[in-house]
Amino acid sequence: DGVTCPRPNVRGTHSIPGCFDVEVAFGPERFRGARPYAPRPAEGVLRVAVLGDSFVFGYGAEDDETYPARLEEVLAEGASARGWSGVEVVNAGNGGTGPGDQSLWYDVWVRDFAPRVVVLSVVSNDLDNDLERGLFRRGEDGAYHPRPAAERRAADDSVRTTRSFVNSVPGYSFLAERSQLLAVARNAASRFLARRRGGAPAAPDEGEARARLEAEAGPLLAGEVRWLAGRVRGDGARLAVVFLPGRECVLAPGEPASESVAWRSRTISATLERVTHELGLPFQDLTAAMRRHSDESDDPIYYEGLDTHPTPAGYRVFAKEVGALLARSGSIDR
Repeated sequence: DGVTCPRPNVRGTHSIPGCFDVEVAFGPERFRGARPYAPRPAEGVLRVAVLGDSFVFGYGAEDDETYPARLEEVLAEGASARGWSGVEVVNAGNGGTGPGDQSLWYDVWVRDFAPRVVVLSVVSNDLDNDLERGLFRRGEDGAYHPRPAAERRAADDSVRTTRSFVNSVPGYSFLAERSQLLAVARNAASRFLARRRGGAPAAPDEGEARARLEAEAGPLLAGEVRWLAGRVRGDGARLAVVFLPGRECVLAPGEPASESVAWRSRTISATLERVTHELGLPFQDLTAAMRRHSDESDDPIYYEGLDTHPTPAGYRVFAKEVGALLARSGSIDR
């Protein structure tokens, strides 16, 4: 249906020299981790689904070190006091996607597993991802709606055709599992195809990019959140929204190289604050919490060097803060 999703039943090693070397698994339901999920949780069990990109998937973390896995531990501590016999947190993260993709991923798949609470986790590059993919458009009613499924499928024809051809090449699977050079080439090709299928080429310079993002991407993000909120509410579930800051906003604010990320983050956070207030949804920007934890702890909360994703310690902070938000807002009350 033209929606990006993980493959099921995948296991492997994800390694970046000098940063991390972790095991990664996707279960039969396409969620991070080997645990299978029934279509509905057992009686009395609170099921939470977390949507997002690589920060949710858990880039640089073992299956049980990701932010959704840690969130399950946080929520389980107070489950009985809130009337639940247990907690399941589904890691529905998918790297390289934005809220548009994630909203449709919820609609075509995640909702079938009957989560009681859905957490949309937004990061600083989501404005760019949404514009590139172009999955939502403003309708005559002024609201944003998904492009028709047939149109999305047609836009992905080149991706599917290329993938099928490449996967049929003798020895490709063997090289894909072992060659970093092939991975570099494959990632470059994926970015090129993503731009083509989205039909929205990137702006040629930072100034033009900024103007376009502020004029188009902010309203698009707000429209996607409104649409997702309607879907979640229609399923009898509750939606919460959080902004997860990158390393640049926490450890290097004010540096020239960080300014591009900083204004994107400010634009996203302000947009999310407005639309969640309008809809009466819980929202929190975790930037201040991450800065506070960085000042108070000796454990690094982001990787440095070839990768700058959060470390397992950083994911624990995400989980603690999101758990507190859900408890404070009453989202997890039975």
